[in-house]
Amino acid sequence: MKIVLRDYLNRIEAAERAKPPHERQRVPSLRELSKELNIHEVNLSRLANNKITDLRLPLAAHIISTMRQYGFPMEVSDLLIYTPDPTE
Repeated sequence: MKIVLRDYLNRIEAAERAKPPHERQRVPSLRELSKELNIHEVNLSRLANNKITDLRLPLAAHIISTMRQYGFPMEVSDLLIYTPDPTE
């Protein structure tokens, strides 16, 4: 499994920039998300950059819920993707 939170945030940021200014939604920064999620910014950054391999389901659910509160229809597949282990 691979955590792709940073990719998701980059994708929605690009999509919002492509919209006319009056239609844009503000995409939260990692700092804002870390405060909303009540986790340290460094830990969220490590998670967003796929440097952490252990993601607890309640935290994943909280990330998705928070992004939805910001108005972005985030799904599990926007947070995690399956990548086969090359050693298998």
